[in-house]
Amino acid sequence: MKNKSKINITLMGGLGNQLFQFAAGLYVSRQHGRTVTFSTALLQPPKILKTNKTSIRNLMIQELLELEETQSTSRLRILFLKLLTTSRRKYVVIERDIDTELLDFLDSNSLILIGYFQKLRYVNTVQSELLERFNSSRSFTSLVPKILEQRIAIHVRLGDYSSNEAARSFHGLSDVSYFVEGAKLLINCLNCKRILIVSDEPERARMLLESHFDLAEIQITCNSGSNEFEDLAMLSHSAGLVASNSSFSWWAAWLSTPLGSQVVVPSPWFAEASQAEKYLFNDRWKVLPRRISGKDQ
Repeated sequence: MKNKSKINITLMGGLGNQLFQFAAGLYVSRQHGRTVTFSTALLQPPKILKTNKTSIRNLMIQELLELEETQSTSRLRILFLKLLTTSRRKYVVIERDIDTELLDFLDSNSLILIGYFQKLRYVNTVQSELLERFNSSRSFTSLVPKILEQRIAIHVRLGDYSSNEAARSFHGLSDVSYFVEGAKLLINCLNCKRILIVSDEPERARMLLESHFDLAEIQITCNSGSNEFEDLAMLSHSAGLVASNSSFSWWAAWLSTPLGSQVVVPSPWFAEASQAEKYLFNDRWKVLPRRISGKDQ
C-alpha cells in the first residue's frame, strides 16, 4: 500500500538522464511505498540566467508518466524547502556523489529528490515495471528490441561535449581512437561488416571515422540526427554497440544486452576518475580505455 506522503523527483537533463530519474522514482515507490511525482522545474533555467550557451531541456518522458505522477513544483518552493532542510528534517535531498546509496535511506520527511541516480542496480530492480511502462507507450516501445540487426552501432557523442566548455571538462570528449578500436574489436567478434554511426553531429562523426576503415570491406551508414527516439532505437537494436560515455548510450546498452548484444563501454566514464563504472557497468560489457581528446579532434 502506498504511503500518502508524496515525494517529488525534479527532472534534469535529456532523454537518458530523465530515464534514470524515472527509474529512480519507480525504485523509491517500490522500496519505500511512497507516492512519487515528477516535476519539470529544473529542466529550464530562470529567464534571468538564460544565455546563448544555456542548455534548454524538454520533458522527454511524458508518455511514461501517469496523470497523478505529474506535479508542478516551482523553483521557489524547492528553494524554500532547501532553507528549511536540516540534518534532522531533510525536506530536500540532493545526490552529491554517485558513491552514496541515497535512495535506500530516505527520511520520511523528504519531499524533494534532486539528482541523476545513475545506478544499474536501481534500474535492474524495477526492470519489469520499467519495461511495462515502455511497452505501453508508442514512442518507448520502439526502443525495446525483439530481435537485433546484424550491424555494429557506434554512438559518437559530440554536441555539447565538444562545444560547451563545462560539459567537455566534466564528461570529456572521447578521442576517435576509442571508437575505432571498439568497432574493430566487434567486427572480429561478430564477423560483421556493417557499421552504423549514430551521432548528434552525424556528418562530422562520419568524417572522423571513415578514414580508419577499408570502405571496400566495411559498409558504413549514418543516422540523420533528427529524432532522439529513432537514434536510440537504432542503437538498441544493434548486435554490437560501441557506446559513448553518455546516459543515452547507456540505455541502448541496457535495452539490448538481454538479447545478447555485444557492448563496448569507455573508461573513464567521466573526464576525472570516479566510481561511476562500479555502479553503471554490466559485467557482460567490454570495457575499453579511452583517451580524452581536445575540442578539435
